[in-house]
Amino acid sequence: MFVIPLSIGVATTIRVGHRLGEGSVEQACVSAWAAQGVGISMAAVTAIFTVTFRHEIALLYNDNPEVVTLAAQLMFLAAIYQFSDSIQVIGSGILRGYKDTRSIFFITFIAYWLLGLPTGYILGLTNWVVAPLGPAGFWCGFIIGLTSAAIMMLWRIRRLQQLPAQVILTRAAR
Repeated sequence: MFVIPLSIGVATTIRVGHRLGEGSVEQACVSAWAAQGVGISMAAVTAIFTVTFRHEIALLYNDNPEVVTLAAQLMFLAAIYQFSDSIQVIGSGILRGYKDTRSIFFITFIAYWLLGLPTGYILGLTNWVVAPLGPAGFWCGFIIGLTSAAIMMLWRIRRLQQLPAQVILTRAAR
């Protein structure tokens, strides 16, 4: 299901870059937010699908009842992360369209390596905060990392779009 928002993100890179190449900062902004809207809508569809068919999806990979039960429980967390994942991957496409790739590196480094992975480890394997949650703790860390990336990317996009049009076009021309 990740391929859907990834594809939208790739298309958005092209669309935003093309609009900036035309000199239309306003249309680049419209393209960016339209893509986010479509991505969030698709995330809602995939989240509903994931929750509704969680047992059937798990049965595609394993028929052990204990494994299927655990996987079905984790599918609820997978449904939650569909939203953050969609926003962050489309956000990275938008930032690429604005030729702001350096920020993507810093955002993903902070979100995944400094926030998500340590949180997953702490929640999954230690009793520092709560009793070890096992796989669910790692999934919670994954959600925290993706949500952090999504928030930081949205913030960066808004910050870029608030620059004067000439500054945006000059950056995009590089």
